[in-house]
Amino acid sequence: MHTLSQKTLIYIWGNSNFSNAILFCMKPVEEYLNAIDAVTLDDIASVAQRIISSPMTMASHGKVPSLESYDTISRRFN
Repeated sequence: MHTLSQKTLIYIWGNSNFSNAILFCMKPVEEYLNAIDAVTLDDIASVAQRIISSPMTMASHGKVPSLESYDTISRRFN
């Protein structure tokens, strides 16, 4: 039994590239749902740890007069 509701699946199917991926890869929806269901809390924690252990990336575009420096912001995460 999958934990995603039918309403969620309809949203995913109609509002993302999910349907294109299924058509392109020719994989049944069941295979994607099984992959989603197989994700564990440890998997998520592992990815989060890799993200926060790498140097921060910062970008801005246009006039950003109140933007603090990279060093000031990155110190908050150390």
